[in-house]
Amino acid sequence: MPKWFGWGSKLNPDYTAKVTIPEGIKNVQIDPSHRLADFNLLNNSKKCPIVLRFDHQIENDPLWEKYELFWRPEIWYNSYDGIKGGMHLNGNYLKQRHIFDATLWFNTGLGQKQFSNFQNDFNLFSFRVNYKTALRSVGKKINLLASAKYLDGLQSFKLGFEKFKTSERTRFYLYFKTLYRADSSDLNYLLYPNEWHVSKHNNSFNLGVDHSYYYPKGNGKINLNIRNAAFTKSYAYSSVSLTVLNKTYFNTIDFRTRFFVQYTVGKSIPDESALYLAGANPEELMESKYLRSGAFVPQDWLGYSSTLNHFQQAGGLNLRGYAGYTPVEFTNQNLNQHKIYKGKSGAALNVEMSFVRRFRTPYAKIKNYLAMDVYLFADAGSLDYLSDGGKEAFANVRTDAGLGATLTIKKWGILEKPTPLTIRFDMPFFLSSPPNEQPEYVKFRWVMGLSKSF
Repeated sequence: MPKWFGWGSKLNPDYTAKVTIPEGIKNVQIDPSHRLADFNLLNNSKKCPIVLRFDHQIENDPLWEKYELFWRPEIWYNSYDGIKGGMHLNGNYLKQRHIFDATLWFNTGLGQKQFSNFQNDFNLFSFRVNYKTALRSVGKKINLLASAKYLDGLQSFKLGFEKFKTSERTRFYLYFKTLYRADSSDLNYLLYPNEWHVSKHNNSFNLGVDHSYYYPKGNGKINLNIRNAAFTKSYAYSSVSLTVLNKTYFNTIDFRTRFFVQYTVGKSIPDESALYLAGANPEELMESKYLRSGAFVPQDWLGYSSTLNHFQQAGGLNLRGYAGYTPVEFTNQNLNQHKIYKGKSGAALNVEMSFVRRFRTPYAKIKNYLAMDVYLFADAGSLDYLSDGGKEAFANVRTDAGLGATLTIKKWGILEKPTPLTIRFDMPFFLSSPPNEQPEYVKFRWVMGLSKSF
């Protein structure tokens, strides 16, 4: 058969067609009937198929033939910006590609509280952007991660990757992160303004792995994280931390445990990223919209002093009974005092025994909206400090124990997308090392936080 018919030894690999369109080409689309199997229809046309809708905060099945964009007005408040009004935009394709959310606020200053310094130097605008997408061209289950924000006095940028194993029970991640506050006016936003330096770049590379596992009558999760300061003259440190969480079921009793250990080398460590005895450090607080700036926590519950306080956010060594307290370690025959409410290295064990399932309540009628928990807890841990000779030493092990409860708002009425909110109330009746001004080992004490303890 003649080859000029297009048959012969092989099919013609190319075909060229010339068409005349006086008004120009508005769009070109492959397979407009959507009959062909294709996992990504976004690149099947010259114009990306996009649909824009109002975000009603109700989950709907994703559209497989278009990229979905949702918008809604956004309003928030903190004590320095005052009322913040703006717009929120989020989008995704099948919840797999180009997942992002972005918010832009205009800060009015209306309703702000009085500050002794920089009363009118709040940021006029603030924004936050998060982005995630699958990199199928690179490999299976690999995602690109990126975020940027200029929010509540913090300039931050994050760029990295994550890789899941086939079962998705193991995740590897690597990212670069930078934190920066320009001047002292930015400290007016913070719950703990004395625990963050200004005009210093806190840059770091972070490498780690998460792994979830199951065992008879229980499950657990382990995280190994390595962090190293990078591209900055302000700080020089390296740290490695290990966190192991386990939950074991015995009839109507749940046992939860958290083991944490961290080792850090370096003499120049940012206060906002240090390891804190009682709870989360300021860097971790920035991840909560309720705690990244002053607004919802009473001022009387904050600060570090020689007495206990009432605000405790989960994190660090998580010795919740020592919230707001500055323990001291005496050396040189009790002549020198070393403050150890924060440090570089430490270890802790936290235990909770939940018994809420032992009680029959009308909870079943509202379980889709609220969740409650009641538990006994105990915490033990130790931080490092610099001894009189400049050598690192570990302080005495401190412990606490008591009774706690949490209330979680899982669903806000008919709205399905808002993040659940957990309010925690703990009563650390026992302290092994109480303050001198409150010397009772056993006493009624209480702390509150906006998350589960672990």
